[in-house]
Amino acid sequence: MKKAFRISTAVALLIFVIGIIVDPVFFAKIEIGIGIFFLLISMLTSGVLVSGPQLRANYHTENKEERRSREKAMFTSSVIMIPHFLIGALLFLI
Repeated sequence: MKKAFRISTAVALLIFVIGIIVDPVFFAKIEIGIGIFFLLISMLTSGVLVSGPQLRANYHTENKEERRSREKAMFTSSVIMIPHFLIGALLFLI
């Protein structure tokens, strides 16, 4: 997860530098779009978008390995999302 955060931060900073040079608002929209994409992945893998009974049924039918895999995907996509939202907001402010 640390590796994903570092790579995501590096990509976000690269887009930030390019955005400052070229067009901050356009690149801010790109950053926010990337953040929304990973937010949706996180929401899908966490089970937020299903009803309560469906979430309970999914929880009780999956084994621990599947649950850990799903939670790892959720946390990783959440960690990737954070730098992109922050850089996007910063580019909008510039």
